Amino acid sequence: MKIEFTKIDAEKILFDSFCNGGLGEMVCSSVYIDSDSELNSTNYSNAKNRLQERGETSICIEDIYIEILKNGDVIQFTDYEGEEFINLHIEDAVANFNALKDEEKIDLAKLLDEDDCSTDVWDCFNAIQYALYGEVIFG
Repeated sequence: MKIEFTKIDAEKILFDSFCNGGLGEMVCSSVYIDSDSELNSTNYSNAKNRLQERGETSICIEDIYIEILKNGDVIQFTDYEGEEFINLHIEDAVANFNALKDEEKIDLAKLLDEDDCSTDVWDCFNAIQYALYGEVIFG
């Protein structure tokens, strides 16, 4: 079975990963979305305004993060141990997901199956790492 992820797949995987503990685990690895960063602050504000202009009334932070990516903007992560910035761009996430080994793709694709209840916070944590780095480096 050949798995090829689309932009829409990547958006869903990342949304679920943001909502279901992946970001919290990234924080435990000293990798944060720094809300004080000028880039993140600007992209966040613009994305939130776009959602509000479309009439969205119940907006969560994860909705805003995905809107940032859908618009072609980046979310900047800060690795405080490595003292570096890593930009998450949706096209890079798609490329990284599609470059994975077949076994890793199968595990990642479970996040797309709404009927599969076998995924957990570690799957979400790994998905964000795949999107950022193309591999799991923490955990």
